[in-house]
Amino acid sequence: YFLFYFLWAFNYYGPSIKNRLGWQEMTPDSSAILKELNFVTEKVNSLRIHLSQDTSELHFKPDWNTLENNIRISEASLLQSWGIPTYGRVRIRRLQPPGILLRISTAGVYIPFVCEGHIDSGMNALQWPFTLAHEMAHGYGFTDEGECNFIGFLTSINSNDPYVNYSGWLAYWRYLYFDVYSLSESNAEVVFDCLFLGVKADLKAIRADVNKYPDIFPSLRDGFYELYLKFHGVNHGLKSYNEIIELVLTWKKNERVTN
Repeated sequence: YFLFYFLWAFNYYGPSIKNRLGWQEMTPDSSAILKELNFVTEKVNSLRIHLSQDTSELHFKPDWNTLENNIRISEASLLQSWGIPTYGRVRIRRLQPPGILLRISTAGVYIPFVCEGHIDSGMNALQWPFTLAHEMAHGYGFTDEGECNFIGFLTSINSNDPYVNYSGWLAYWRYLYFDVYSLSESNAEVVFDCLFLGVKADLKAIRADVNKYPDIFPSLRDGFYELYLKFHGVNHGLKSYNEIIELVLTWKKNERVTN
């Protein structure tokens, strides 16, 4: 218990990234989120066609060490541009056997006792870059899941590797899509119909890989993790993952990033 907090978990009591950077708070409405989804849909279509015009799923087979180094360089550069220190050399491993985390509805985990992050090797390789960047953010001391998603997204889209860019934009697209879908199925379906067939094939492949490893006691896992997050001050619990949308739109407004 002592080591868990001493090595990492005291970060839960640090300032939010918005407070660190002095960003003005904003809460996007449904129209802003739908507009963002339309923009990101065009972006993923463009990136995917650039990678391959083939309408079947992409077969991305990255060299792990190269990918990890690419993500580390991109993430360290991002955090340092905000004046946030990046001590040490954060490592992320692939856990074996495949599915060990997916069976508890988890793609990755940071383990303070070994000071390393881990991702499930069973998920589709197109998810590796974004998930790797998310877990690396934990290694740099960020505890909020939405903030790690946000940092993982910016790390991915700032990379010089087009596959890593695509991984980040596609992950962000999925959060936006499901958020819009929860508000208006018809609006979400209209946007989905605008996706390039290759993107649809990639999404289908991602879902198929996840479905290979059905959840074990999903309600128990969700209940435990919800309590854990709220106990550590993450008031939105599991919903904090979706805060990537608010953070990206806040970043765009405060940094004057245009679509």
